[in-house]
Amino acid sequence: MDNINVDTVKLKESGIDILNLAKELNEQIEMFFSRISNMSSNTREWVGNNANEFVRISNIEKIEYKKLIQTLNSYGNFLVNAANNYEECIKNMG
Repeated sequence: MDNINVDTVKLKESGIDILNLAKELNEQIEMFFSRISNMSSNTREWVGNNANEFVRISNIEKIEYKKLIQTLNSYGNFLVNAANNYEECIKNMG
């Protein structure tokens, strides 16, 4: 029988790293798009029709960034769960 080597510790650490980085990215994206949304109404950095259109388009693009974060979270959770499942299988075999 062939041996299969799986470093579950590294697998779990990688998943947790992805989840932490996705959280940081989400915070940065929220700050960024909050700044854009407030520039014509609160901070008055840019006003007018063009500014309003830019905010509208930015809010549409934000959806794609949120999907990316969701995908990263799913992948991170997948890695953590896979490591846990491998560990459980190994424990039950021994």
